[in-house]
Amino acid sequence: MARTIERLRTVLSAPGRPTARTDGTAVIAATRRVAIAEATQLWLDSREDESALARGVLLQAMRDATQPGAGSLQLTSTEERFLAASVERARAEERTVRQRTRRLAVLATVTSLRAVPAATLTVVAGNARAEALLAREEAL
Repeated sequence: MARTIERLRTVLSAPGRPTARTDGTAVIAATRRVAIAEATQLWLDSREDESALARGVLLQAMRDATQPGAGSLQLTSTEERFLAASVERARAEERTVRQRTRRLAVLATVTSLRAVPAATLTVVAGNARAEALLAREEAL
């Protein structure tokens, strides 16, 4: 936490930067810059382990912060690699979810299609049993 605060102070006090009192967007940009830098460093410290890639809110914030336009952040080459790897992992996870959803839909359909004949055979067997019992009683 202390490291984050120190980085934030360094970014905000850089020459040519507006003060936090005059420009709230500078604080937001600096906070994003620090968050991206720290997430990238954690990824590097983990030897670029896939589990340390950005996800969810952080990934979306990185995407938003680097969109072309006013106030977009310029990433270092390492941060760009981190973002690219994070985006690719998110896409792979989305593909996996879609594949699982398709498999579940197929399984549900097959199960339903097998349940109808089974229910029909149950009714037919019950009717046949009832007829057999009636025939037996009539024979006695």
